[in-house]
Amino acid sequence: MLLLILSSFGTENTEETIEKIYREYHGLMMYTANKILKDHALAEDVVSESLVKINRNLHVLDKLACCQRRAYIVNIVRNTSLDFLRKMNKEKIVMDVEEDFIEKIPDKDVDILDGLIAKESCKSIKAAVKSLPKPLQTVVSYVFQKFHRNPKHKKSCFA
Repeated sequence: MLLLILSSFGTENTEETIEKIYREYHGLMMYTANKILKDHALAEDVVSESLVKINRNLHVLDKLACCQRRAYIVNIVRNTSLDFLRKMNKEKIVMDVEEDFIEKIPDKDVDILDGLIAKESCKSIKAAVKSLPKPLQTVVSYVFQKFHRNPKHKKSCFA
């Protein structure tokens, strides 16, 4: 894993510095991330992402004393872990909202296949009526509309 991270950084001097930070602070970084995330695999991801952030801020890290460096690294790992948690929670909230929305869709009395068949039937009936002579079209449309105004019957294609 370290080789993959190091290969993306560029110069040998930078690689050596990051490798030194990794060897020196890896345990502390893993402990910090694991304490927040409570998942070893996610903690490894956060440590990798933190190393990328540390690489971007090496100029700041070089100027710090040893104890300040340690606090700086812990802060980066902590903030990265919290960002990761926020992102996971936001995705979970979106998924929960989608699940709630899907659960509220009434599907007890509605059959999708029945709806499609009804639409196709309406299209077929309309096409058949349009093929009739004009006076018959008017009569058939009137009969369908009158028949389907009755509350016992469903809406027709002509309503």
